Amino acid sequence: MAGVSALMAIGLFSLDGGSSSHPCYDITSPVFDEITIKLDSDYYAGKEFKIVTHHNSEVNCYIQKATLNGKAYNFYQLLHPDFVHGGILELWMGSAPNKNWGKSMSEK
Repeated sequence: MAGVSALMAIGLFSLDGGSSSHPCYDITSPVFDEITIKLDSDYYAGKEFKIVTHHNSEVNCYIQKATLNGKAYNFYQLLHPDFVHGGILELWMGSAPNKNWGKSMSEK
């Protein structure tokens, strides 16, 4: 359970516990303004994956928009291959839901 709590606090959640043949993480509202995940070079191509949250507060708990490595990202999940290659996921938060964010069926 501690692993699930840690993932949720950084703004990611895996419904299947990573057991899928195509693992992915649901993007949620992070507790932290910035988190850096160091990736082990023995297993992953990237050095680190960073999540940066803009306008984060108790009131601003809804994702308004996101970028992945500087490009608009309108998918509610982060695919595991995108994560392990390293990069930066930026989330802009607001006080009301943006019902248009996250509607894409894929990140492409």
